[in-house]
Amino acid sequence: MGVYPRLYGWDDGKIYFHDEDGKERCVTDEPRLLEILTKICQQYFEKKRGYRFQGKLPAGDPILMLSGLGKEIWEGVDPDEYVKELRSGWE
Repeated sequence: MGVYPRLYGWDDGKIYFHDEDGKERCVTDEPRLLEILTKICQQYFEKKRGYRFQGKLPAGDPILMLSGLGKEIWEGVDPDEYVKELRSGWE
């Protein structure tokens, strides 16, 4: 199977955790846990990039709260060319 434990998201907009036994647990359904993880992420990115969240964290979808993270990886990459290159190996 995969590497455990790990976090991942589904199309339902929730964050899940797979433990060592492969059991799926919904992090989003545990408000206190989600709050703790959000603070850990906030502190991590503040240290890493000197970034500070302005005011309150956005309400709503916790996955959407991650919007924009890692965007520097794609800097200078043309998305159409990237997808075209990926698909060229499908034939």
